[in-house]
Amino acid sequence: GEMALTRNLRNFEKAGISEKMWNVVYEKCDSVSDTKQLPFRFFSAEREIGTTNAKAVTDKMLDNACQNVPELPGVTAIFVDNSGSATGCAVSGKSSLRVSDAGNILAAIIAKRFGRNAKIGVFGDCLIWVPFSPSDSCMATKKLIDDTAHRGDRKKLGALSVVGHRYGGSTGVGGGTETGLWCGIHDLTEKGVHVDRIIIASDFCCYTKGDAYNCGVDMTRHFGAGGDKATIQSMIDKYRAKVNPDCWVHSIDLQGYGQAQIKPGSKRAQLLSGWSEQVFGLMRAAEAGTEQRAQAQGEPQEVPTIELLRNMYKLS
Repeated sequence: GEMALTRNLRNFEKAGISEKMWNVVYEKCDSVSDTKQLPFRFFSAEREIGTTNAKAVTDKMLDNACQNVPELPGVTAIFVDNSGSATGCAVSGKSSLRVSDAGNILAAIIAKRFGRNAKIGVFGDCLIWVPFSPSDSCMATKKLIDDTAHRGDRKKLGALSVVGHRYGGSTGVGGGTETGLWCGIHDLTEKGVHVDRIIIASDFCCYTKGDAYNCGVDMTRHFGAGGDKATIQSMIDKYRAKVNPDCWVHSIDLQGYGQAQIKPGSKRAQLLSGWSEQVFGLMRAAEAGTEQRAQAQGEPQEVPTIELLRNMYKLS
């Protein structure tokens, strides 16, 4: 079956099965038009295998699984943390998956599922918009996001940074601070780009805590006006006032500590915690008004990690 084939891809590699048998495996998986598995299962499987034959299977199945992600109407902008803390920290003590990897695959799933209705920004010291093609595979887009965030040419890609603040190197988003997030929201506001939701995926390691400073950078000086302290919340408020008053904001703490930069319980905002594509269902439910109790209480909602989901749905 589909699940057994997926779980045994590494065993097939070790056994050195023939090209003919790899064709059988690929054809079997390719025939599954309505996979029951979660997209992250194939992403996790891909990290454990090494041959082109095996990766061809996981790539195909990952793309199929993306179609099971709930529809989110309108345009989605996702900002993914690729700073030093995000690339250096795991999503949990039992996982080797980095925070940036979890966020980047979330963004890649959004790109594959929603195509031209998706906008992807990676941030650290600066913000870089990722120019992806909807026709590419989900895994190819994930690798493009990784490459842009860590090796992309800032000048050629039009990186946005805080004026007058110096950063080391000329490639990638940088690892020192997360000022790039401010630049991304500011860019949407100043250009009047209409999005229906903003997703922030981060470990929220270093941001303003109600004052005007982020890692020693005075954000008010760059983005504040009229007494505005230039927090992420105020930047979002400004976007809503100038562009789209109905824009939703979903804050995802990928390390599961329930941190955020938006006010708990604020209108059209949802705090999520954890790593799973279940977040898409929670986003849709919240926007449809079925998560009113959690919104009213302003409590971060726990999202099961992939390890927990595997245990919940493990076959006997």
